[in-house]
Amino acid sequence: MFPNMTNMDQADYYKKIATGPSGMLIYMPKREFSFGNTLVVEFLTELAETLIVVWLLSTTSLRTFGARLGFFAAAGLLAAIANNVSYWNWYAFPASYTLAVMLTVWVGFLAAGAVAAFMKIGG
Repeated sequence: MFPNMTNMDQADYYKKIATGPSGMLIYMPKREFSFGNTLVVEFLTELAETLIVVWLLSTTSLRTFGARLGFFAAAGLLAAIANNVSYWNWYAFPASYTLAVMLTVWVGFLAAGAVAAFMKIGG
């Protein structure tokens, strides 16, 4: 883990993690915050994700509504897993929070996928 750490140091370190408190705190003594700007960035991020998946879907030969929706469902699952499981694993985000965020992401992709599938994108 650390270049100069001995096996005994590692054991002590792991014991300290297992028996002591832990957590993550992001502290900013001052932060400029604009709800409007934050909302715009979030919208543009999700729009970019959707457009990328629409483009990927357009390169396929999927012909049925279900197949196109399934493509989006798989992409949404990948997006939901990408960071959230890592945050749960490495930073001990609560499982209930992780699952709720993953479900929110996945349902968003399903909604966008239903529109793309209805518009017969792909095939």
